[in-house]
Amino acid sequence: MLETKIWPVEEMVHSDEFTDRVELLRELDQWVKAIGRMGSWSTALIAHRRIGKTVLLDRLVNTVFFKPEYQVAPFYFKMTREKRTLKEFLLEYATTFFRQYLAYCEQDADLFNKDIELEELLAYKTTHQAGVMALEYIQRFLKRYNRHGAEDALLHWDIFIRVPERLGSHSGTRVAVIIDEFQDMKFYIYHMSPELFSDMDSKGRLNGPGAINLPATYDRQAQSRKAPMLVSGSAVTLIFRTVMGGPLGGRFDFMYIKPLSIPDGATLLHNTLKYYAPGSVITPELALYASAQVGGHPYYLYCLATSKYKGKAFGDEKAIDQVIRYEIENGKIYGFWLTHFRDNRKY
Repeated sequence: MLETKIWPVEEMVHSDEFTDRVELLRELDQWVKAIGRMGSWSTALIAHRRIGKTVLLDRLVNTVFFKPEYQVAPFYFKMTREKRTLKEFLLEYATTFFRQYLAYCEQDADLFNKDIELEELLAYKTTHQAGVMALEYIQRFLKRYNRHGAEDALLHWDIFIRVPERLGSHSGTRVAVIIDEFQDMKFYIYHMSPELFSDMDSKGRLNGPGAINLPATYDRQAQSRKAPMLVSGSAVTLIFRTVMGGPLGGRFDFMYIKPLSIPDGATLLHNTLKYYAPGSVITPELALYASAQVGGHPYYLYCLATSKYKGKAFGDEKAIDQVIRYEIENGKIYGFWLTHFRDNRKY
């Protein structure tokens, strides 16, 4: 019986849905590898929503995790829009870092995303030099974290975000700090006591302008060569302003993720139909037509394959146009843009 390989990150798409990103993935792989010789700059990955950014980062982490010869641990933090206090967020952030760092040192893919508290990690058995050092850092972190209250959270945060660099410097196992939806760190973290947070939350008084601007605290970290940053965001204007202006200005290179080429978009449509509409048939020529009509956008192609349009068919150009029109006016494409503008108009 074949064993199922455990990946550090559970990917949300089938392996053959990962289309036309080989060159970009190779470039990012080399960016991680170069950290070992202090040859990488912090970089911002710019992409519109649903262009495949998170899928690319998932695959990158799964690729470089199994390359211990790089001696670069991927620290992959996916920012969410859940409101919490800075002290709460600090513990979440630190736990994620130490867990993933130890996982890389021991090549323990199961640990990478395991639901485990930071205190429990102290009992983790490691013989790796960098792993042993990480356990010492955990002890120091917990001692400080448990001793101080919410009023000292910002000071503690400023100290901690340099830990990947310091640990990488002392242990020899560097860090790639990868943060998805980096711009959201400006709007959802509040530097206040749990009591005040709960009171304001219950009264509906928590809002974006009252949150602490955490990206600005990375001004020193963004210049690190031992733990450089790879940040991404789907609110393109917002992520661009976040890394170009203020304290982070001039500290980031940029990479752009574009839609697929028309032929690769056609390949993606073939693959998605195989999984999501196995009864549908499309010729190579019509797959190229469909891909051209949606500009090679991977999410739009996925919408065509999974469309709920009752007359869905791909037998000729007219049938394809009808599916596209339905998705734009009533389906997932319509819902996607409606939600996007509603959620981000204020920014």
